[in-house]
This record gives sequence, C-alpha cells and structure tokens, in this order.
Amino acid sequence: MKDQYFGDVNDYRKYGLLHVLAEVSGLSVGVCWMLTAPDDSADGAKRKYLQAREMWRHFDPDLFDHLKQAEEGGEPRAVCRYEQCGLLPNARFYSALLQDPAEDRQRYFEACFAEFESCDVVFFDPDNGVEVKSVTYGGKRSSKFVFWRELAATYENGKSLIVYQHFPRIERRRFIASLVDETRARLNSRHIDTFSTPHVLFLFVVQPHHLALFADVHSCLQARWKGEITPQAHWDSA
Repeated sequence: MKDQYFGDVNDYRKYGLLHVLAEVSGLSVGVCWMLTAPDDSADGAKRKYLQAREMWRHFDPDLFDHLKQAEEGGEPRAVCRYEQCGLLPNARFYSALLQDPAEDRQRYFEACFAEFESCDVVFFDPDNGVEVKSVTYGGKRSSKFVFWRELAATYENGKSLIVYQHFPRIERRRFIASLVDETRARLNSRHIDTFSTPHVLFLFVVQPHHLALFADVHSCLQARWKGEITPQAHWDSA
C-alpha cells in the first residue's frame, strides 16, 4: 500500500469488503498496511468513480461519502484518513513504513504481530500481493510483497487472514486455482475463500473456529456489492 493509492476504486472495494466482514462476522480486524514509500507512478489514480454518485454510492454510502469528502478536501492522500474515520469498528492499524532489508522487515513484523495479538483477523495490504519467485526475501522490491513465512506465522497464531493480491497477466481462473493450491499446502488450511474484483483478488484463509461467523459473509457481499466483488469458496470437505 502507498498513501498515493488512498481513495481509488480499489480502495473503495477493499474497505467495503472489510466493512461487510466486520459487520457480519463481528470479528476484530488488524490492518497491516505494509506501507511503502511513494513513487512517481500513476498507480492509484482510478478516482473517476467518485464523480458517478448514482452508480457507486449505493454499495457503501458512508464510505463513499467519506472518500469523496477526502478527495474534495484537497489534503494529502494518506491511509491515516481511513484509520481516523471510524468506519471500521473494533479495528487496529499498523502503519509503519516497510523497508526491503531482511532485518528491517523482521523487526517490522515482530512489532506488527505484537500490535495485533488481540485481533481475530489480520488483513495484509501489500503493493502487489503474495511473494513471487523472482523477488527474494530482503531483496530489492521485497517490500511490495507479503511472504509465506509471515502468513504462516499469523495463521499458526490462530488468526484468520485476508491478503490483497493484484491479478498478474495470466488467465485468472488458472491463477486463482494455483494460489489456492499453494495456500492450502503452505498453511495447511482447508478453508479458503477468494473474492474477485475487476483488478484485485482478495484471498481469505479462515480459521476453523471462525467458520460459523463467516457463514453469512458471502451472501452479504453478493447482495451488497453485486457486480463488483464476487466471492468463491474453495473449501476442502475432506
């Protein structure tokens, strides 16, 4: 995540999904922004939806109004504006800047895990998504990814997981199937959901003791965000 992305259409869907999860399940959420330094790219510029009130506001009216007000207020874009709005109840946020070097990263996640000790669900918001073979832990650009070791440590600590994942330039169904298979193998979890949007996939890894609380999340997302967030369960019934 970068502050410059705040308020774009992917943020709107992301926050909307978190709102449904928290409202329907009642679980507490820790938001690990995995905040990285700004750059000169045009990423995060998808904000035309804020000018199409009739088309977009009904998905999450309070959130839409907050993001539109933030856009029109002229203040710098920053994730702290979401932290302070009070729209995600019973949440904690970790917004330190994540660096590439391995030692810095280890300290970052030690502090993050301590901050979220009392949370039920941890949401990881990397720039790109889950680690790829071409980027090593602690190497250049590694701050753009969450690594399996961090997801495993969180899941082993009894937390359910949500991961923000940009779609790579391969066929989407094949990518989702591959990611689900690897998640199942790496985390030894049989309860995996994915939520697809036009640009981004959200990966959910659900703890067994949270299953009953997740029962209505799918139906609520389908009803409230129809056409924008599409859920699919990948639960292994074995």
